[in-house]
Order: sequence, then structure tokens, then C-alpha cells
Amino acid sequence: YFWDPNVAVPFGTVNHDHRKIVTYISHGLGDHVDSEGHGTHLAGSLVGDALVPSDLNLQRDAQMYNGMAPKAKLAFSDLQAGDGSNDLPVPPDLNALYFPEPWAAGARIRSDSWGGLSAAYTMEASEVDAFAWENREFLSIWAAGNEGYNGMYTIGTPATCKNCLSVGSSQSAPASFVQFGSVDAEVLLEPTTSLSEVQCMMQMALHGSRLAAR
Repeated sequence: YFWDPNVAVPFGTVNHDHRKIVTYISHGLGDHVDSEGHGTHLAGSLVGDALVPSDLNLQRDAQMYNGMAPKAKLAFSDLQAGDGSNDLPVPPDLNALYFPEPWAAGARIRSDSWGGLSAAYTMEASEVDAFAWENREFLSIWAAGNEGYNGMYTIGTPATCKNCLSVGSSQSAPASFVQFGSVDAEVLLEPTTSLSEVQCMMQMALHGSRLAAR
């Protein structure tokens, strides 16, 4: 879904010749590893585009699981270490240290599926607004959070900002999303990947989670 047989992933640089990944930016503990499959799943749901040049029949079948915008390209920001820890150190200033690099690489729509528990208008929320104000073509999409079952005032910062699209999901996910439960997998389809593996990787749980922001 992201693999390019001819162009290497542009880690720490920009290359518009890659068929899918324009740039891969590491922040904080980001180490190019997604042990949980969370960020890979989100990216695949958005822009994944199956490519299996060695088996066009498999490619056709795998494309049923393409993302919503399969011909779009991706500027990826890696925040978390792939060691299974829950540490997620974000840049101290989203406006100055987080948004500008993908913007400079050409990204205009940004999806972030992380956040805090506070429903207040925090400094992080104000930093999202500041970048959106200064860059009018920028659309920031944030997950509303995982606490909706607690009732009102459960949208977590930075989704509490004024200039973003905040997205949530209900507790009753479609059966197709929970058929395989939660799967830890890195959706980097190589020519040897089978269709059953693709189905297992793409049909992950969507039970009222931050994955809804995809």
C-alpha cells in the first residue's frame, strides 16, 4: 500500500518521485517502527494504494482495501518509538515544530489520531489554530478521543481547537471492522503478501477509538 519498487522511502528528506511517501519525518522517539500498527493502519485507510506488479490478480483483489484517496501522497510524521511503550512525546510547539515540515513538502490536509484527556482550550489547541490562521489552505483533522462513553466534555485537546475538523465514532462499529479484532501489523504490502493477510491487516477494530479520525 506504500511500497515503491523503484524509489526508497525518503527518511528525513523530501522526494516527490516516491509513488506514495513524499517524506518521512521522525520526531522525539520516532524510529521508523510501528509495532502497534496504529499509524500504519490510519495512513493506509487514508491513502493506501495496493501495488503487486508480480501478480496483477492479487493486486486487483488487494485494491478493494485501498484507502479513501489512493492516488494521494503522504507526508508521514513519526512520534512514537516502536518498542510497544505508550510514551508519545510531541513537539513543544505544534505551530513551529510539527506542522511546517509536512506543509513545506506539499501537505495541505493533515490527520492526527492522538491527543490528551483535557477538554479545555489548551496551548496545543491554540497552536493548531495559529498555524491554520497563518496558512489558510491547511485543514487539520483530529480524533475527538476515546472517552465519549463518559458523556459531555470528553473531546480531548488538541481537538478542542477552533479551526480543525474533529472526528469521532460510535460504540457500535460495523461487524466488518471487528471481525479480526485488534491486529498488530505493519501494512507494507510486498509482492509476496497474500490477500488473506491483507484482509486481516485492513479489517482492524474500530470500536469507538481514535482510529475514527481516518
